This record gives sequence, structure tokens and C-alpha cells, in this order.
Amino acid sequence: MPSAPVDAKGTVLYYEDSGAPANSAEYVTVVLIHGTCFHGATFRPLFPHATACNLRLVYVNMRGYPGSSPVSEADFGSTKDEREQTQRDRGFELAAFLCWLIDTEKIPPINGGAGGISLLSWSGGHALSFSMFGNAGLLPEKTRDVLNEYLRSFIMYEPSSAATGTTPPPSFFGVVADRTKSPTDQAIAFGIEVSSYFEPWDLPDTLPTLAPDAPPRCRIQDLPRAGPLERRFEPTVNKMSAEELRDMTHPATFAGTLHFSHWSPLIAAVNAAHVHRALYDPRFPIGPEGALATVWARVRVHLLYCDMTNGSIAWACATIRCGHAGAEEGVRRPMEVHVFNGCNHFLHWEEPERFTEILAKIA
Repeated sequence: MPSAPVDAKGTVLYYEDSGAPANSAEYVTVVLIHGTCFHGATFRPLFPHATACNLRLVYVNMRGYPGSSPVSEADFGSTKDEREQTQRDRGFELAAFLCWLIDTEKIPPINGGAGGISLLSWSGGHALSFSMFGNAGLLPEKTRDVLNEYLRSFIMYEPSSAATGTTPPPSFFGVVADRTKSPTDQAIAFGIEVSSYFEPWDLPDTLPTLAPDAPPRCRIQDLPRAGPLERRFEPTVNKMSAEELRDMTHPATFAGTLHFSHWSPLIAAVNAAHVHRALYDPRFPIGPEGALATVWARVRVHLLYCDMTNGSIAWACATIRCGHAGAEEGVRRPMEVHVFNGCNHFLHWEEPERFTEILAKIA
């Protein structure tokens, strides 16, 4: 299995690569970070469309997922400082993977509108990328310099509330895990919830104040209807074959307590701080005099939001949009918001050709 070393301890990350487009020396490489339970294989439907879009697609599995080095509860720690270090380590591993990929695969550097790397994170995978950007000033100078020549954009594709360290109001709260069930049953319930279509919700300009008893956003399949549910509004996992679903999910994610520690208040504060440093104030003391400077200042940021996504995602996207609007202009990273109407959290699987074309336009 292809894997990349990311530290001196023998830690590796599994990846799959669509390969460089034929007869193209100046393609754009998009590195894809998966979400919770659904690992990198969920991006495989994009690969057949990469060459036509002059893209090279590389997905990487996070620690604890198939092919990558495991991570234990002991590794994660129990105090805020320990968990901050753990999250920082994961971000450093991602930076190391990008540098390894650049060197090993001879990725072309940024040259105008081509070359370089665009980093895309999906759902819970944002905890990894926010950590890398949020701790960019602590990376080795050589790593910062290499990525400065290659990082062209950061695509936030439907970040989760857990990864952003935010707590949705009750009417937006999504997955409620039943830990008395087996990991497989928890994964099934999780898959149905996150891949359902919900009543459309427009991103607000300011975060709304919602009463605790406000009615929840409903899944389309739960709304009253006269006839059968339209096929397109069925949860995405119901459209997958048993083999496809098995090949892209990792039910062991829900075994033990490790996964649920990622949703704890201790890690929420850490993730929220990373979001702030990644997007709203990305300046770090750099150099012997410690002058504040933005690391990777030319990186363009995009937020991709699907208006029929689940509550946790919708709320996280709203908090990012509003938090960015309230940050100091000239300090915050420039960000564009892209809204996709009539789409759920699995746009990349539901419409892989369209999604790849979207990436080609913004990467």
C-alpha cells in the first residue's frame, strides 16, 4: 500500500494518487483530506475526471484510518495542553506529507495560474488542516519556505462544528451517537444522518439567536409527503452499493472512546483557536526580531457550502462566514464563499464530474 513517512518515528500516512495528467507539465495538485468515519476512498469517484480538468488528485488518510499509523487514547492525552500538542502534531504531519509529496513526485511549483498544491479538507478533516495553518509559525523554517512556493489555495469543503470548535444550537445539532450500539451500527446511523438532505438553509450575515425550543431542521425523508421520496433526496449512503460503502467507511472509528474525545470541550477550545489563527489573524512572530508576519500570505481561501447539508455543518459554515466578516480587514486571509443549492454533504460523491470541475475553477 502506498504510504508516506511524516516523521522520524516511523509514522506513515496512506494515500492514493490519480497521477499527473498526461502531456501536462503545469497541472494543479489537489490534496484531499477526508472526514469522520468516511475515509479517503470516498474521493475515488473524482479520479476519472481529474485529467480532463488538468488536475492531479491525491487523497490521504488521517491517523487511525486504513493504511495510516494508528493513534491511541494515550497519544491523544487528557489535558488541554496535551490535546493541543496532539492536534499540533497532526498538523505538522500534514505539512510533512505535503513536503514529501512535493519532493517525491516532483510536483510543479506555482507558476501563475498553474502548478502548486491546493489543500481541500472535508467535514471533520478540517481539524487537521486548521492545525497546520493555525500553527504555521511553529513549523521548521525549511517547511514553511517549501510550502510557500507550492501552496496556492485552501478549500474548506463543508467543515464540521467539531473541527471548528463550535457548538450548534439544539435545532441544528446533528449526530447523537448511541454508544450502547456496535461500532458498525453507529457507523450506519452516522452515515444516514450526515448524508441525508435537509431543509435548505441560507448562510446568514450574522449568527442568529435561536431559542432552545426552536424547531429543528428536518431531514427531507422525515417530512410529510403524498408519495414516495424522490430518489435524489434519499440519503447518499442508500444510493451506494454494500461494497462501495464498506470500502469507504471505517466503523472502528466509533470503537472505544477515542473518537468521542474529539468532540470534547477540551479539544473544542483548541480547534477554535486554530481556526482563528488560520483564518482571522494568521500572523506569527517570525525571524530573530519576532516581527508579526502572515505565513503563506498568497494562499487563497474558499468556503464551499451545500444548502441542504446537516445541522452541524451548516452551523460551522455560518460561524466561519460570520467570524471572517468580523475579523480585521487586511489581517484576515481573503476568503470566497461558494454556495451550492439543492446539494447535501456528499456533493463530491453525488456529482463527481461537476465537483472536479468546481475544483479546477477555484484550486
